[in-house]
Amino acid sequence: INRTEIAQKILTTREIYSDVESHDIYENKNGFLELINNTLKKELFQMHPEIEKADQDMILFKLESGGLPIPSTNKDEIVFKNGKINTMTRQFVNTDSIADMGFNQYDFLDKSTENEPVKFMKILYEHVPSDQHYRINAGLRAIFRNRVDSKISIIYGKSGAGKSTPLNILCEILGMNYSINVNLDDFLTDRATRAKIAGKRLLNINDIPEEWRDFTILKTITGERRLNIRGFQKDAKVTENKLKIWASGNYLPVIKESEKDAMYSRRLSLIHNIKKERHKEDNTFTEKIIDEESEKIISWIINLSDEDCKYENSETVKREWEEIASPEIKFISDHYDISNTCEDVSVMRIIDAFKEKTNKNIEIKNMVKSLRAQGFVVKNNIVVNLVRKKNNFTGKGQMIL
Repeated sequence: INRTEIAQKILTTREIYSDVESHDIYENKNGFLELINNTLKKELFQMHPEIEKADQDMILFKLESGGLPIPSTNKDEIVFKNGKINTMTRQFVNTDSIADMGFNQYDFLDKSTENEPVKFMKILYEHVPSDQHYRINAGLRAIFRNRVDSKISIIYGKSGAGKSTPLNILCEILGMNYSINVNLDDFLTDRATRAKIAGKRLLNINDIPEEWRDFTILKTITGERRLNIRGFQKDAKVTENKLKIWASGNYLPVIKESEKDAMYSRRLSLIHNIKKERHKEDNTFTEKIIDEESEKIISWIINLSDEDCKYENSETVKREWEEIASPEIKFISDHYDISNTCEDVSVMRIIDAFKEKTNKNIEIKNMVKSLRAQGFVVKNNIVVNLVRKKNNFTGKGQMIL
């Protein structure tokens, strides 16, 4: 086998680009760059059944070395089987630029009722309050904008309620070139896992933890247009950041005081899945939607209008997050006022009242922290400037402490 001849033939007859740092080889196919490392291996074997691994590796090395540098792409263009569209106008275009994404297996469909992915929309919206549908839409559309989105969209709900199902479907549809599913612990601690986000559009994080972690890495990803990514035992590489982060979880951690302003004002969007009972197990459910609605799902998301998409404001995020992560804050606000003329009340009596009212437990240190955050003075677990609100009576006419 003449390795050089084979490599030269591919380089002269096809539009090949390469990244010598990641060793990725791309081909311009109908106006977008498609990763072809794996498909090239199959092609080489089909053309030369006698090929050995050493031959294959050397041919790929020559293609990587001789390929054109990765060019600039048009972030507002996506190639489909039936043509190239501009994502801002949602119209077909005929340009010489290289599109930022491509789906040769799907047609782009017009916005219409018959082209709506009905089953996907049902699992997406069915158990989410209607006023939060705009938040979902904003997070979905950001995936196809090919620019970093500063918000982490988080679906909160009970275990087994189907929170992660639509995200898993999207990851399947987008494929490994454009999406990645990760466990948060692995992502925060493993450099090799983080390196995989290069070039991706969707990062789907499974299971938000109960305890607040050092999320500096996530804040960096959502705040920087360019990322310095270093794989395991590899040199650092600067790559353009085009990620949208989605996550789901049964818990919302209490955010550290020093982090609250940044997270509530710029980094979070919260979606509530209010389904109470668990979904029935159906291993074929996701596969059916992917088989039947993949094409419709992508087109429907791209066709979402500005009026369909809106993130909530920071005050809403803060209120909704803390009602779940720190329910004692709302309890304190609803039942107590600050006063200079009051009786001393032990923190334990407040905790007992909180448990009776909410059926939730809380540690003394966390209740003390929340009381102090709202201006109450606590000395030796005694609140010295607290008064009960007048309307706090039980059904038996007894005042709640």
